[in-house]
Amino acid sequence: MTIRTAKKERIQAAVPDGDAAPVATLARQVEPTKAQHAIGIAHWATSGLASFARGLNDAPKIVAIGTFALVGGMTPTGLLFPVTAAMAIGGVVAGSRIADRLAYSVVKIPHVEGFTANLTTASLVGLGAMLGLPISTTQVSAGAISGIAANDLSRLNKKTVRDLLIAWLCTPPVAAAVAAGTYLLLS
Repeated sequence: MTIRTAKKERIQAAVPDGDAAPVATLARQVEPTKAQHAIGIAHWATSGLASFARGLNDAPKIVAIGTFALVGGMTPTGLLFPVTAAMAIGGVVAGSRIADRLAYSVVKIPHVEGFTANLTTASLVGLGAMLGLPISTTQVSAGAISGIAANDLSRLNKKTVRDLLIAWLCTPPVAAAVAAGTYLLLS
């Protein structure tokens, strides 16, 4: 596995004749140190922990809802496996858009900060799952990533944070309205 570091080394390079500046500054990728490599691996490990915590948090809720629609002879335990598979496939297919948004649009962070955000997400979502609390993994993760920039808020992409907040504030009332409308239509 190759772990790239966000740190770049600045080098001076001559500019061909005809340009106003005699020297240009170029950036090249620097090979990570052993410590940076270890943090990079730990970052990937904590992303796995966050995914595991998401599964602990979401799968039982989906199984509980799915239990009402059990197909002949299926048990809640038997339903757990298809739900887990569907979550994994959905995470790979559709989750990459959310992951990209959180990873690249909220704030640019190096591996050590990604490690911290993932560990925070895994801990809070895992604890919430064990306590049976309704926790949104995406909201916890976005909060942990945004919290990384607490000492320098200028690092945050305020438009992305605003868009996330609007979506979170609008989703519950819109979902309630759709559910109420559907109920009234069907009853």
